[in-house]
Amino acid sequence: MKTKKEIKISWKKYIELLRKLLEKVRRSGEEFDMVIGISRGGTVPGLFFSFGLGDIPLAVMAAQSYNRRSKEETIIFSRNLVMTTKSIGKRCLLTDDLVDSGRTLKESVRFLKKKYGEKIEKLSTAVIFEKSGSEFKPDFIVKKIGKVWVKFPFENLIPKEK
Repeated sequence: MKTKKEIKISWKKYIELLRKLLEKVRRSGEEFDMVIGISRGGTVPGLFFSFGLGDIPLAVMAAQSYNRRSKEETIIFSRNLVMTTKSIGKRCLLTDDLVDSGRTLKESVRFLKKKYGEKIEKLSTAVIFEKSGSEFKPDFIVKKIGKVWVKFPFENLIPKEK
């Protein structure tokens, strides 16, 4: 039986990677008026960027790309974003922790443009890791990696099944 290679990320390393990603976004000179975090993996980066880019509004977009019970790989989105502003921003940064196949990020961008396209003038994407072979290329990344499993620190908070 083959064992998947795994990268374990500590909280300290996670924050360091988010800071590197934030610095890349800042150096780009692009300005954003809203951050959209894709739940679940993009929620913490979204919060981080919301504060790090000048305390701009954070919206959360619920997305589920894999159902463990049915083994189905259909992307399901929430009907609306969860946000505290009256409207979506004109210049948005969409965040996630990583891009694997690229399907979730690609479909998220498509969903946002379809639903909010008349209001969004610019939609950029930022992830910590981009896996090789991804069909979607984010605007901002920290590191390209191979086909490995990334274990983020918040996954250690999940109780193990008995």
